[in-house]
Amino acid sequence: EVTIAQSCLSHPFVVHTHCYWQSRRYLYIITDYVENGELLSLWLRIRRFPQLIVKIYIAQVAMVLDYLHRKGIIYRDVKMENILLDEYGNIKIIDFGLSKWLSLGQKTSTICGTLQYIAPEVLSVRSYDHRVDWWSLGILMYACL
Repeated sequence: EVTIAQSCLSHPFVVHTHCYWQSRRYLYIITDYVENGELLSLWLRIRRFPQLIVKIYIAQVAMVLDYLHRKGIIYRDVKMENILLDEYGNIKIIDFGLSKWLSLGQKTSTICGTLQYIAPEVLSVRSYDHRVDWWSLGILMYACL
């Protein structure tokens, strides 16, 4: 998780990881403080975002996914809880715990993710690739509207 997060430091929509350490039981990760909290918390208060705001959020997440995929990373956990909002209203992606190094053209078969956002091929135990992130982005967009 930390190795992948630290490899993405240059992207403006990925939370910056400063340092980390591990005890026998826990992994501690120090990141930037992101002022406005989770996208989910905001959604729970207002229950529906204006279309223009959804377009902005989805475009920003799409930029992160494109960046990750070009770096050979599959994210596998696009969901409201993993999107924070900074002081300017821009997104910051967090939690690379389910991410994996996966070159374009390669496939994997681990069943993981958040049930409401998982692509059908992940649940059917078939091998899959980066495209499952785009499925999850579509679910996110639908949920925001």
